[in-house]
Amino acid sequence: MRQNTNGRATNNVRELIGIMPAVAIDGSVTSNARMGARCSCQKLTPARRLYESDPSVANQVAVEKACRKVADRQARVRKLVFDANARRAKGTALLRHPDREWVAGYEGAGKSEASGRTLAAKGAAAAREKAGVTKRAHRDAVRSSLAAKGVTTHEFRLLSRSEQNAIVSDALTRRKPTKLEERRAGMKPVNEALYNSLKNYAERHGCVVMRGGKEAEEHLAKMEADAVYITGGGPIYFHENPTTSEVLEEVYHFKQDMRGDYSEDGNIVIIKLRREIDAQRYLLSVANQYNIPESESEQTRDALDGYMRKLKRVLEGEDPK
Repeated sequence: MRQNTNGRATNNVRELIGIMPAVAIDGSVTSNARMGARCSCQKLTPARRLYESDPSVANQVAVEKACRKVADRQARVRKLVFDANARRAKGTALLRHPDREWVAGYEGAGKSEASGRTLAAKGAAAAREKAGVTKRAHRDAVRSSLAAKGVTTHEFRLLSRSEQNAIVSDALTRRKPTKLEERRAGMKPVNEALYNSLKNYAERHGCVVMRGGKEAEEHLAKMEADAVYITGGGPIYFHENPTTSEVLEEVYHFKQDMRGDYSEDGNIVIIKLRREIDAQRYLLSVANQYNIPESESEQTRDALDGYMRKLKRVLEGEDPK
């Protein structure tokens, strides 16, 4: 027989009142359960404060998880006390009313904002069919949107209805990327400090530099180019995220034009090819200096070989195409 701190014969009293061994009449088990619920609330409060300061989707999910843990532990405390009271027989026992088993001093779980809906819900399926998007494509698009927000598809049901609708709508209306966007997706953008330095140089010498925007994108699409300098003083057109090689090359072409490189040849085609060859050689010579990715240098080498072959055909009187 083991004596508890109050001097009661715990085992004998358990047998007397018919309480399961897992429930201690001196309140140790219920105290532990209440402590677990209190700890959960201590995690809920800062989670809510963080969400108030940064209402991101990931923080919303964190609050919902904390709310559910608090609600679950509070329910377990109430059930524990209710079962203990129900099993009570004659004898002495510490009684607590289930309604009093709250976490004193801390806010409760409150009303959940989670919709509980999954991607298989009828509403999402109907919207998907109306938009003509396959189930797999829609799921992949939603997964991509959730991953960007730091949330998994399993946690989608923890989001509020409005947040779910926004994500589903975005996935349905997202257009397929163009071939240009797919090709440039893996390219490393230029360092902004380097870009600004070269841009400022060109503009100080009278050249207009256009980066992104409708006019630049339309002109590049028309010329089927990633970047281009218009001979005769510009402008220079870039995509929104130009690479280091593109910026260096087009500003180098602007400098060639100012110096008048190969102007004495008189043949516009030969002048252009010789300038292109010099520009590609320049890019290869400064690859280490400007940390140009190897993938860009490989394209530069291919371009150099192509320009040299064209120049050879032109000098031999053949069609450069």
